[in-house]
Amino acid sequence: MAASITTTPGASRYFVGGIVAYSNKIKTSVLGVSDNVIALNGVVSENVALEMARGAQKVLGSDCAIATTGVAGPDGGTDETPVGTVCLAVVGPEFEEVWTSTLNGSREEVVRKSIKEVLERFIFLLD
Repeated sequence: MAASITTTPGASRYFVGGIVAYSNKIKTSVLGVSDNVIALNGVVSENVALEMARGAQKVLGSDCAIATTGVAGPDGGTDETPVGTVCLAVVGPEFEEVWTSTLNGSREEVVRKSIKEVLERFIFLLD
């Protein structure tokens, strides 16, 4: 996600940083995601994505933040949360949105599609 944003010249005017919270430990210790939220909802859930975005906003001191959590594959999916399930969240001063998408394709395609989807929604909300 950060690489997609920072390849644009002048990105430093609006991009303050990013946190790759791949492990649950980082989600909880750095972003402040509640262990209870993870236990009750699973790590791939809208509640976790929203808490991640709120935590990133707080930690980075930014006006807005984006978060994603999902199963990009090729394995790791379950009947309840199949490969390609991604929960996405965007938060800002006057908005909070969170949703789940099921994306098809290889791991790289799922990652690329989720980045495109969340950035498009974020830009829409800023307009």
